[in-house]
Amino acid sequence: MASNLTGSKINASYNQLLHVDGGVDAAERVVYSGTGTASALKVGTDSVAVGNIRLQGNNITPITGSVQFSNLTVTGGSIAGITDLAVADGGTGASTAAGARTNLGLGTIATQNSNNIAITGGSISGVTFSGSFTGLTLVSSTSLACDTLASVTTNGDLTVDPNGTGQIKFAAAAGYKTGTGSAVTQLTSKVTAVTINAICGQITTSNSSISNGQILSFTVNNNTVAATDVVIANIASGAPADVYDLTVTAVASGSFRIQIHNKTNSSYTDTLVINFAVIKAVAS
Repeated sequence: MASNLTGSKINASYNQLLHVDGGVDAAERVVYSGTGTASALKVGTDSVAVGNIRLQGNNITPITGSVQFSNLTVTGGSIAGITDLAVADGGTGASTAAGARTNLGLGTIATQNSNNIAITGGSISGVTFSGSFTGLTLVSSTSLACDTLASVTTNGDLTVDPNGTGQIKFAAAAGYKTGTGSAVTQLTSKVTAVTINAICGQITTSNSSISNGQILSFTVNNNTVAATDVVIANIASGAPADVYDLTVTAVASGSFRIQIHNKTNSSYTDTLVINFAVIKAVAS
């Protein structure tokens, strides 16, 4: 047998002889066959102890203390019998689904399907709803902001029912808000047509003369008016007391007529300011 076993190769006649390259040392060494081939080892004993770790069958156990792994990747298999992994370490800190939801701050809504959610108590704020809702029997709120209140059924009634002895009150007077009106000044005479395409507004007439007992009228072209609408008009300013009667004598699709009657025995050349409003209506 060769006397030198520290080289990477001994002799072909010793090909089954394993030896440690460089001899036994505290540093890690390669195990070679006699022909210089690096060899894998299979230890067939009941167990092997390496440092503080015992390898036995499929088990790795510490001889004393505990086994620690750094930068460990586990693929496949299962892990059982360990201490619950804390939330701070990426776990749930629990071994049951209910305990996990509690530790993660999840309520019962976490167990509900997305198409069957029930919310009891609490509040919802800062969200936008879309689509439609059915089955609501009560919306409890001190205020409700919306653009339109409509019946959910075709031709259905809309009921506003105060609670107990409460009353229906409007925060502002009923009518049209700022931005929906307009104004126009009549040219030439009090029979000259004007155009004002707004649902409400003011018409300032010409200061042409209107004789005693005379009735004059002019057309107001307005694309907001339907033939079934009701138009209300009255004199806001510019007229002496009890001089004129003012009426709306005709309403058609896209226009209406205003009639001015000087009911006195004198002629006047007043510039009248007339307020008007269109009330939308239908015949069926």
